[in-house]
Amino acid sequence: MSPYSLQVESGSFVIPHGDHNHYIKVQTKGYEVALKNKIPALQSTYQPGAFDEQTVLSKMDQLLADSRSLYKDQPIMQRRVELALGQFTENMKKLATNSTAGYLAALDLFDKQYIHVDQSVTPVETSPLDKKYQALVDKINTLDTDTYGLPKKDLLVHLQEAKLAQDETELAAIEAKLQALQDFRDRTGVTTVEYIKYFYEHVSDGRLREELRNRVAKLTWELYQSQSFLKATDLNKLFPTIYQTKLEVEEALKEEPVSTKVGKTILDTEKVDSQTAKTAIYEFLKELYGDFMPEERISHVKKEEVDVLLTKAAQLLARVKEDGVKQSLAEEAANIKAATEKESADLDEAKTQLEDLLNRIAATIQREKKEAEQDPQTVIIYQKLYNVLLSLHKYLEDNKGTDADFERVDGLFDQLAAKSSDKEGLLTLAKEIISLNQELRSKASETDSQSKSEKDSETATSKPTEKQAQSESETSAQPNE
Repeated sequence: MSPYSLQVESGSFVIPHGDHNHYIKVQTKGYEVALKNKIPALQSTYQPGAFDEQTVLSKMDQLLADSRSLYKDQPIMQRRVELALGQFTENMKKLATNSTAGYLAALDLFDKQYIHVDQSVTPVETSPLDKKYQALVDKINTLDTDTYGLPKKDLLVHLQEAKLAQDETELAAIEAKLQALQDFRDRTGVTTVEYIKYFYEHVSDGRLREELRNRVAKLTWELYQSQSFLKATDLNKLFPTIYQTKLEVEEALKEEPVSTKVGKTILDTEKVDSQTAKTAIYEFLKELYGDFMPEERISHVKKEEVDVLLTKAAQLLARVKEDGVKQSLAEEAANIKAATEKESADLDEAKTQLEDLLNRIAATIQREKKEAEQDPQTVIIYQKLYNVLLSLHKYLEDNKGTDADFERVDGLFDQLAAKSSDKEGLLTLAKEIISLNQELRSKASETDSQSKSEKDSETATSKPTEKQAQSESETSAQPNE
């Protein structure tokens, strides 16, 4: 660790760690005196112009050589000068924040204050603007802005332009961005959830133009997926977009509120476990913040619109013939209806669910109609062939059929499904099914016969015949002469 980056607070080294610090007690004696007499960090007032590092370093080397000569009998003072110039050099090499002229002017002033001391030189009073500028330079130096999609050089150019223009508003804006970045870096998860909440609260605001609303919705969805572990996202690179979008929303909200009905966004079309992304995100935030936005339950859809859709669903359900499917769809409609009768009903969500349900009911009716229009003879052929394959599959299971045999049967199942309404195709396929049925069953029969034959052969060789047994018995019964 660079000695220039060490921080000491209340007798301890400060070790930053995310949103908190760790502390290690300083053991060296006399450090309080050293800190008290430390030369303040060199501040270079910004001057526009080119920068040549070697010219500045040459000036640094000259000052170091002069100080070592002048303070050869004052090692403590020499050490203070070297520490101040060392910190100055390290910061400049890390990120050049001034021109050659600006740096040389700062070194000339340092020389007259601490090396070739000129009593007539009085410390220059730093203006509040210069102080803020230098503080922001230090922050840019400290933060790893490049990792978060904000190149240090771009930030510095922006900062220098604001300084030259004496634009305090722009300096404040840069300060706010850097602070937001630091918060995001220190507490990425917490800050991300705060952005989700902010965007969610305003995505339906009529003051947002359509392009901005869609961007807000897309960001909200993307951030939610990252925090609910649905999708991995590089949040670091996303920070500039998040921050800029929030600024634009804040600007839009300065306008007078409007009651314009807004269109659907990705939050209304994407699904999470059968509910819209918008509802899923609300439930996610509700667990953290409670019912933070009860006004969200004030729907844009009227109850009458939902009732019309419920009536239409009931009418279509009456046309569904398959009892099991009909019951399932009817239960779904009943659940939606029950939800709309609650005091805090989300009618927008109910409408979305009903539209989806109506589409599925219509698809069911269409499928049943298509099946009813089929030639009865075709249906009979299909069913018979299906039963043959089903029986053959069971036969293979009972007789330990090979994987290859199962694959052949499954392949015929697929072909049968594809030709379910094609009578000629079914008749052609019937030949293959019957042929395979005979082949597999005859193969199993041959295997059984072979096994039986082998078993009988083993029995015959292992057991003596009845005649042999009788002969041996008689021989053993005769007396010896």
